[in-house]
Amino acid sequence: MSERWSMRVALLAVCTTVAAPDARAVDVKADLQLSSSATSNIYMDQSQEWDIAARPAAELALEFLDFCAVGYTGDVNAYVLHPDLLSHFHQVYLVANPAWGSDRENELVVEASVETLRNLDAYALLNYVRPVLQTRLAMEPLPWLRWQVAADGGYRWYYDDIASDSVDAWLRGQLTFMLPTHTAVIPGASYGFRYYPRQDTTVTSDVVDQQVEVGVHLGQGLWDLAGLQLDYGYRYAIGASGLLLRKFTESQFAYIGEEFFFSGHRAAVEFTQLFEFGLQLNAVVRFEQRAYIGWPALDATGAVLGIDRRDYRLVPAAAIAYSWTPAEEDSRWIPAAGARLEYAFVRQWSNSVWYDTLAHTVALQLWINW
Repeated sequence: MSERWSMRVALLAVCTTVAAPDARAVDVKADLQLSSSATSNIYMDQSQEWDIAARPAAELALEFLDFCAVGYTGDVNAYVLHPDLLSHFHQVYLVANPAWGSDRENELVVEASVETLRNLDAYALLNYVRPVLQTRLAMEPLPWLRWQVAADGGYRWYYDDIASDSVDAWLRGQLTFMLPTHTAVIPGASYGFRYYPRQDTTVTSDVVDQQVEVGVHLGQGLWDLAGLQLDYGYRYAIGASGLLLRKFTESQFAYIGEEFFFSGHRAAVEFTQLFEFGLQLNAVVRFEQRAYIGWPALDATGAVLGIDRRDYRLVPAAAIAYSWTPAEEDSRWIPAAGARLEYAFVRQWSNSVWYDTLAHTVALQLWINW
């Protein structure tokens, strides 16, 4: 089994700010990013197909009234060895973020957006347009306590696979406790609901998916500018996905992401060390277990094993980053800049042979931010 390296090079540039002279200042910000990558396993499966990709991205935003912004963001993913994977994503958004309190510690975020993804003909079933509304309210009633609730909703309309259209709704909440021992304890929970309004009921009558996730994040300060983070979460999918049931009756179908497909555990341990001159060191180990409900596991001959697919994924990673910020009086004319180099190894054990695999990733990011 061959092992190859992957590299990601990112360049973030052209970020300008123009302010109106009156009290109701208007800021115009433009970002341009160019990323390139080489991966040892583009599909994260047994094929071990590697590729080199480029990803130019741009964002233009207009900020006004100190708490509102309207903007556009988009990117293109282009591949050398798999040119049929070419895709481009676009989004326009309007966001309001009023804050109040003595230190503006309380805030409300409301964002309305419309996004679209387009692919070449080989993957035309993945093309969609999606209006989204997101809201989040965060309050800090005590110096050591903060709570947050969020609700998101959207309709994903596929141009060429209307049976996969879905109405998605998410409700999330979390509490943050700041202890005198430089410890942060953040329990949280979320509920997801998906409805397929145009599901093909001749294949399955299941038109609703649901999932619940609970978890906790622990952050502990160690010594000067160093910290340790521990994360744990458990996701429970309520029944098999109606969309997943279609997968085994059609040669192609559209889905973005694997929400509602599996139940399982996730955990992570992360260490971060900052330095006053802008250097940052980071090391993390992530582990995830996924049990796919209704997805049959296959052996090397393609025969069904009579059990559902189950994956175990281990991802150790390490990174070094450096950031430079100009003096405040020069920040309008001189951009901040930085670099980040990261290596990650992904090993996935699966009882379904096609998904028993591994990958190497080396990422290099260079950025400029005005």
